[in-house]
Amino acid sequence: MTSKTIDNIVWFIPFKKLRDSVRDYLLFQYNIRNDIYGFLQSNNNLKDIVKEQHLSLSSLKEDIKEFISLNKPKQAVDIGLISRFREHIKNDNNFLSKYTNLITNLDDDSIKIINNIIAKICNYNNIEDEIYFTHDELKELNKFEAEYYNKIIKINEELFIYYKYVLPFNQFEIEVFYDKCGIDYIKNINNIKNKSIIDAGGFIGDSAIVFSNYTDKNVYSFEPFLRNYNMILKTIELNKKNNIIPVNIALGDENKDISIYSRGNIDSGLSVENKKEINSVENKVKMVTLDSYVKENNIEVGLIKTDLEGFEQPFLKGAINTIKEQKPVLIISIYHNYSDFFEIKPMIENLNLGYKFRIIKNKCPKIIGETKLLAEVC
Repeated sequence: MTSKTIDNIVWFIPFKKLRDSVRDYLLFQYNIRNDIYGFLQSNNNLKDIVKEQHLSLSSLKEDIKEFISLNKPKQAVDIGLISRFREHIKNDNNFLSKYTNLITNLDDDSIKIINNIIAKICNYNNIEDEIYFTHDELKELNKFEAEYYNKIIKINEELFIYYKYVLPFNQFEIEVFYDKCGIDYIKNINNIKNKSIIDAGGFIGDSAIVFSNYTDKNVYSFEPFLRNYNMILKTIELNKKNNIIPVNIALGDENKDISIYSRGNIDSGLSVENKKEINSVENKVKMVTLDSYVKENNIEVGLIKTDLEGFEQPFLKGAINTIKEQKPVLIISIYHNYSDFFEIKPMIENLNLGYKFRIIKNKCPKIIGETKLLAEVC
């Protein structure tokens, strides 16, 4: 069983966190069974030993299984990303050039993050080989996650609390509510206080309620999926926010009507035009460029954050004039695909606007996931 097979099993599960957890569990159980089987097969005299010691073979198997489960690190949850990145690296004749362009003018901490990601990805013989965190890494991550998630309070099925934030269902992602999408890494945070924030990929309004505390102006939260948009309205109401403006449109490189596809539930995934998935639901939405929206609404932009499921580059093309004219701080997700990871930073850098860059990544059991590019004119 490969990660591709498991992807085919779990693809229909609507919630991303649950889908990742089930995928992780299936791989973990499969690997345990393989390890037990290999151990038993490699010990030809095991049955004689069991007989001599009056032991039960089935009980021994359970003991071995328990030992492996206690000592084997948890599989990283971004398995699909790992295999796709490996395949690109293996087949990319220009990898070294892309790598060099990415790390040029980055600080040491950013280069360490990149090298750690690439090192883990490249520890492979075959594309489908697994990658694990070390025991020390896993111990630290598990402790951190346990402490974080234990702080979430469930009032009922439609009311959850973490710190001073309230959500209509339990979606308190670490990267949003602990790391605040990287906003605390901004050097001159006061520069955005009197400007508006663009939240591209608003999901259910989780990042918007965090950003709303950093500006005296507005947070424009763009979310194309209607179900998610309606959840934003609930999130705004629960948190009594009056400076969040939800916008039920997609942001891209053109002004036109498009089709996007979801699984019919609350969904953070984005599939545009011809990227329709099996059994997905078509949503007709309006797409506009950020440039046109900013100009039409006369918005002074201090920060742009994106989490667009791999649609970052078309978005940036449609925001190019806003970036050139206003030079807002940029927090861009670069982990959704290989091209974004290596090409977004040089793309912005080549504009010669004076941006300084750093790579930021939160503490989570993901090797690639949640990696962001922070760009700021200092």
